[in-house]
Amino acid sequence: LAYITLFGKRGFITSTLLGLNMNPYDWHGIVLMQIASNVSIAALIIMGMMSGIDKRLIEASLDLGESVTGTLKRVILPLARPGIVAAAFITFIKSIADFGTPLIIGGNFKMLASEAYLAVIGRGDFPMASALSVIIIIPSIIAFFVYRSNMKHAELMAMSSSKSVQSSNLSFNLGVGLRAVLMLFTWTFLIFMTLQYVSIFMSAISDYRSGQLIFTSEYIQEVSFSKMPSFFRSLYYAFIAAIATSVIGLLLSYYIERRRFKGAKSFDLIASLPYIIPGPFFGIGYVLAFNDYPLALTGTGLIVVLNCVFRQIPISTKAASATLSNISTELEDAARDLGASNFRIIRGIIMPLLKPAFLVSFVNTFTATMTTVGAIIFLITPSAKVATVELFNVIREGKYGLAAVLACMIITATLLINVVFSRLLLRETKNG
Repeated sequence: LAYITLFGKRGFITSTLLGLNMNPYDWHGIVLMQIASNVSIAALIIMGMMSGIDKRLIEASLDLGESVTGTLKRVILPLARPGIVAAAFITFIKSIADFGTPLIIGGNFKMLASEAYLAVIGRGDFPMASALSVIIIIPSIIAFFVYRSNMKHAELMAMSSSKSVQSSNLSFNLGVGLRAVLMLFTWTFLIFMTLQYVSIFMSAISDYRSGQLIFTSEYIQEVSFSKMPSFFRSLYYAFIAAIATSVIGLLLSYYIERRRFKGAKSFDLIASLPYIIPGPFFGIGYVLAFNDYPLALTGTGLIVVLNCVFRQIPISTKAASATLSNISTELEDAARDLGASNFRIIRGIIMPLLKPAFLVSFVNTFTATMTTVGAIIFLITPSAKVATVELFNVIREGKYGLAAVLACMIITATLLINVVFSRLLLRETKNG
């Protein structure tokens, strides 16, 4: 909705400001939206991983006469490689399995996920949808093995997770040129996202008629009477799913990366499959699996929460794996030598060190649960709808003002959570 409002044929930027008559419905719109939607979680994953880097390695490089650019290239980027690889893998998987964005702004540009969705919803052709889903899974599995290979061969230079006193006073000047480039990208992204939010907000409180902008509270009043239960239900589901996903994902990552039990790699692949499978078919699978006794969960809130939990676990495990890759096993070995139990090690050492990964996982799962449609659209009942399904329905009915109000409510809730937990993550990174 925001993309079309800003960059459509009559968009505020393309038509009003620049006087252009461009077609936004093509592959470039899909790419732009995928970048905008995935930059934040990618940045959080990389930041969470970098908080575990021992800053003494950077200090040692600078003290030995290496330039800032050389330190960035030979020390920081190799240490950041696990986080970068994890972010790239998650972005690829999210993009290839997304059906909503191509359906809305793809135009004549077809993608496998959207074609598979239409095969089920539009034609009821389950064999064709299944075949398309298998095709989607193949490159996703290849990407997974590339991810595992890079994680395995990543150059791990940090030998201890302990932090020196001097680390908090580390001075790292990137230089004018590099800083200017980074600032340009940062401000471009910030302005773009701000325009998105402003356009949605204006659509919620105004109506454009006969060339005039008329302010109205009609849409807000309609939402307050009919849609609020769905919104609070979404908040409730999102909090439960975020906590459960973060805890389960961190524990899985620890046992896969540290305990290295037999079949750990295969288990990691299985844990990643829910994210690889397109959302609608993941939801259909839950309907078929939990529709009969003794697991008759279809139509309950529990099946929605379970769906969101297991679909987001791959991001939780990848964020934790990226952080664990820069945490030495020496602390665990020392604790075992001193007689600490495995439970004590996990509670007193592993979990505190994985706090950045927990924050990343919580933010991602909360946001995904508040904004998902494809995976849960088959699981809810008319009497227990969530906010995103309500939003999807009113968009289909052409009630864009009402849709904008619902979008503003969802954005406000997710933005507050993102800001609070991002500040916690930044504080953790700074203290680290």
